[in-house]
Order: sequence, then C-alpha cells, then structure tokens
Amino acid sequence: YLAQIGTSHSIDEARKTLLMALEIKKTADLYVEEVKNLLEDTNRQLEAAKQKYRDALKWKKVSEGQIKHVKAMVAKIDLLETNRWEKMFKKLVEYKEKHGNCIVPHKCTTNLELNRLGRWVGNQRVHYKYYNN
Repeated sequence: YLAQIGTSHSIDEARKTLLMALEIKKTADLYVEEVKNLLEDTNRQLEAAKQKYRDALKWKKVSEGQIKHVKAMVAKIDLLETNRWEKMFKKLVEYKEKHGNCIVPHKCTTNLELNRLGRWVGNQRVHYKYYNN
C-alpha cells in the first residue's frame, strides 16, 4: 500500500508517526479537559459574585418607612444617653456641693451609687484627655 501512494516510509516509521499523533491527541484532550474545568470553575465563581451583587442590591432596597423607623430609634437612644449623662452630671454637682471636690471614689464597697458615679467621672476624664490631645 505504501508503495502505491508513492511514499518511501516504512511501516515502522508510519507506526511511529501514528503513535506520535495519538500522543498529541491525548495531550490535546487533556488540555481541552483542563480548560473545560477552568471554565466551569470560573462560571461558579461568576455565579457566586452575581449572587453577592444581588444580595447587596436587596439590602440597598430599604423603604423610607424603615429609614424613618431606624432614625427615630437612634434619636431615642441619643436622648436616653443625653439624659443619663445629665443625671450623672447632676449627681457629680451634688457630690461637689457636699464634699467640696470632684474626686469621687470608684471602689467604695458600701455605696453602689458612689461606685457608679466614680466610674462615670473616671470615664469622663479619659474621654476628655482623649479628645483634647
């Protein structure tokens, strides 16, 4: 047959060529499989990113009523904090009138209110130093 098609290749050379072609095909098939796996992985990552984006959009869709509700709650908390601060400041003024100074003990075992006031004064001093440096 080889002689009929005009080639000088021997059967061994043809076999080697065929084996080499089969190896090339096997390698190409492996590359195709690897690229296919990479594409599937990329698609999974893309779908996960899309879902995160969709979730973020859902969080962004907050009604005006919800925003007003949260703002009202924050205002109430601020008011409570302001009232607490004013109450403690009033207690400190009373302490100063009685003792002549603002050196309030914070480790008094007999008076819990005095402990609370002493800790509050200490915190006020820390905040004052922090914000004024």
